[in-house]
Amino acid sequence: MASAAQLDPRVSQALSSTDTSHARVTLLLDCRGCDTLELSQMQHGILNRIDGHWEVKIMFTRAPGMALVIDQLALESLVKDMFVKRIELDSHEEKVPNVFEPHPKRNLLRSKNQQHDNDTDHARQLLENTVSLLRADERHALGNRGAGVRVAVLDSGYDSDHDDLVGTGNIFAEACFGDIHSDANDVVPGSGFCPNGQDRQYGPGAAQDSHGHGTSVTGVITSNGVVAPVGMAPDADILAIKMLNQNNNWFRNSEIIEALEYILSEFVEQGTMIHVLNFSFSTGKLWSGTCDDQEAYQELAFDVMSVLVDTWGVVPFAAAGNNNQNVLSWPACMSHVMAVSASTDRDVAVSVSNVASGTDFFAPGELVTTSVLGNGSAKLTGTSFASPHAAGCAALLIESGDAVTPEAIQRRLGQSDVSVSKFGISRPRINCKPDPAAQCRATSVLPGNCNFNPSQNQLKNAIENSSRGDPVSFSFSPSSNFQAGNNLVTMTIQDELGLTSSCQTTLTVPCIVPTPAPTPAPTPGPTPSPTPEPTDLPTTAPTPAPTLSPTPSPTTTSPTRHPSSPPSAMPTVSNAPSITATPTGPTTAPSTVESLAALQNTNPNPTSAAKRTKNPSSFCFFFSSWWSPLVLSGFLSILLLL
Repeated sequence: MASAAQLDPRVSQALSSTDTSHARVTLLLDCRGCDTLELSQMQHGILNRIDGHWEVKIMFTRAPGMALVIDQLALESLVKDMFVKRIELDSHEEKVPNVFEPHPKRNLLRSKNQQHDNDTDHARQLLENTVSLLRADERHALGNRGAGVRVAVLDSGYDSDHDDLVGTGNIFAEACFGDIHSDANDVVPGSGFCPNGQDRQYGPGAAQDSHGHGTSVTGVITSNGVVAPVGMAPDADILAIKMLNQNNNWFRNSEIIEALEYILSEFVEQGTMIHVLNFSFSTGKLWSGTCDDQEAYQELAFDVMSVLVDTWGVVPFAAAGNNNQNVLSWPACMSHVMAVSASTDRDVAVSVSNVASGTDFFAPGELVTTSVLGNGSAKLTGTSFASPHAAGCAALLIESGDAVTPEAIQRRLGQSDVSVSKFGISRPRINCKPDPAAQCRATSVLPGNCNFNPSQNQLKNAIENSSRGDPVSFSFSPSSNFQAGNNLVTMTIQDELGLTSSCQTTLTVPCIVPTPAPTPAPTPGPTPSPTPEPTDLPTTAPTPAPTLSPTPSPTTTSPTRHPSSPPSAMPTVSNAPSITATPTGPTTAPSTVESLAALQNTNPNPTSAAKRTKNPSSFCFFFSSWWSPLVLSGFLSILLLL
């Protein structure tokens, strides 16, 4: 049963006001561990027992509580109810301290119609430097850019017209939870600072930024680099939830719990996993230790966060706050949330940053160049911009599979060779470098033929991707006795930070073994001409076809009855032609008709033959081929006359 000690004194103050007799309150019920049905039954039972006037504003489905507008008589009933643990004013009175702290010389803001100057070019390098300082650029080079990872940013929304934040689905869903009343009373139900003028809005346009803080935070995570530099996880998808108004403040603590339940019930439990949460806002009230149950709204938020983190593995980050104190603001002080303090690019703590025992990491948060309203960019400082660096790095770890659970991501972000200290508290500055196993190719081919037992260097060169040159040790399993074709090989790698990880690669061993028999038939091709046997003829071209010049047969005649020499008027016939050739075939002399036919076939064009008479032997061939038959016929005629 609730007692006076569990009643927020501000509730009584609000009810005693002369302006109104109503107050908006948050109830914490004694139903921790209840399922949704048990919680609903308890809520309705309490409402049925209330006297006086009351109105339900929020009925939580997971957090054990509800938000009501009540009068004094209703308050007296609730105080007596045994299932009501706390009654708290549902109002965030404190102004958010230093959540948005632009650089004092905010002359780097530019629109896309303004000319880029040297200062802007320098500013553009700052976020690029923080991304490379955390070595996230090495992941980008490996194709690890946060694709498929969803990050919920609970802030002032985003600039839907900013070139850095439009494109291939960077913002995949939007919602707004925005009651406008800063007092304890809900005078005009339903009115709010959402773009539609109401206190709730869902869908495209619901998270339109009216301040700029959310645009800058979102840019650190997922800017595509058109105006400001590329963000930590440029391919990550953003669930933009608008919770801060044009003054970068909120009014109802219950709306934060409702936003968390919205993420759980409308996305996570419906199969659309939200992997990372980023809270770059903080309360004015600060906490030196864990704040899971110091206030009613904290305990309600803790219950929802427990389901998101412990059951579903969502990874939350929050800004430590900018009070320069050894404390944390809420929600960074929650045990389920990773608190991020701000450091410079020289790895010293930013002067405004809170640091406490609950701080988990440092991340860059000074002069961070990021997107701002009006399609511009600016240099900004504060823990609000340190937290999204950690959230963006977590998105890269989740996409790559290097770390996917909250515990693994917390452990991995803390494995850094750089520490930052303040107030005597030293914490690691996050390191987002690729894990050693990221250097392992998915598939690789071993050089050589049938190389079943390669050297360690051959394996390393075949499997390892390019790296930054860190001192890394490798081992392989198996490392020998491979088979021809594909082999599954596990590579274990350790880097200079002591990080050890393993990956598997499909190693192909090419192996072509020649078969001894049968000998394949030669490939058909042009048949070469047979090589002629050596002859005594000159090799200069062109020459008449050899062996076709006739060799006269020995003449067999009757006893001589004619003079021993022919008449002087007749040409003298030689016993052999002037050109002789060694025949390649039978040595039987051809007949005269055969000789003539052969000669005609060999040289059908006397003119072309005459053109080749530069060779003396060709001239003799010409003479003998035309005059020898005439002389022979004349000689035979003389014999007949005799």
